[in-house]
Amino acid sequence: MKYIAAGSVITNRIWYKDGHLVDGVMGGHGLFGYEGMALGSPDTVFVSTVGPDFDDCYGKWFDDNGFSREGLSFRCEKTLYNELVYMEDGTFVEYSIYSPKIAKHDESVAPVRVDDYEKFLPDCRGMYLMILPKGDDFKRFAELKKQYGFKLMWEYTTGKLLTEGKEAVFDFINDYADIYSLNRPESYQLFGTDNEEDTIKKIMELGKPCYYRVGSKGAYMVKDGRSAFVPVVNIVPHDQEIDPTGCGNSSTAAAGWAFFEDFDILMNCIWGNVVAGYNVRQYGPYPEINEKVRKEAMDKAKELYMELRK
Repeated sequence: MKYIAAGSVITNRIWYKDGHLVDGVMGGHGLFGYEGMALGSPDTVFVSTVGPDFDDCYGKWFDDNGFSREGLSFRCEKTLYNELVYMEDGTFVEYSIYSPKIAKHDESVAPVRVDDYEKFLPDCRGMYLMILPKGDDFKRFAELKKQYGFKLMWEYTTGKLLTEGKEAVFDFINDYADIYSLNRPESYQLFGTDNEEDTIKKIMELGKPCYYRVGSKGAYMVKDGRSAFVPVVNIVPHDQEIDPTGCGNSSTAAAGWAFFEDFDILMNCIWGNVVAGYNVRQYGPYPEINEKVRKEAMDKAKELYMELRK
């Protein structure tokens, strides 16, 4: 496979702050990353860890779209399934719906390991990854990246700053990430800034390409001392959009694919935002990912490119 999206599958039961419940929603950063990559190219494999109940929620989506299961490792007792309860301030608490014994076991074996995707690396051009390997697994990852020369889109999360420290984050970006992505709150924590202008300067100083997400405003693509801004792309009217969950993951992976394909800085940013526009149209990932939808999405991106380049 030319492209790899690796990460978690987590089914969600969501309690919103107005009291309504939505259950059985497909999710997980890996799954949304796969959506973002697959909207760019069918030559993409999804690498994740799941349980024998995987097809109960995800089987139809995989079958309807002709997706391969060859990257799935069935080592969990059950596919991760979490309940999210949103609070009045917009924050949420999250926990497994299963017993503590099952939850503890599955959370310990769920993280994707290097040997889960190593077999796909010889033909890999680019990879989306959010959770970093650890210890000896990380050493193996570094060796394989050097050996095969694949490019990496790394999605930064604040948790890495808390567990690894700021210097370790910068070292990873400099040494291993070919492009990275972060959102506005994460950027302020990482760079010690409090506005987008100063943050973009810091990103430029770091010197690595970055797809910088600024929420409902849109996103920037920063590369080679230049930046391009693209506002949020509404594929349907805003009042018809359903759920923004996963937009950051899908758009990050999409921007990674565009970078791997050598799109210019503006089109790179546009493509990430277009894919987010598809993700927000329903709960979970976009239901149809095929050549018709890919062409529709790319036509939309090209149309925007002609408008914004003026």
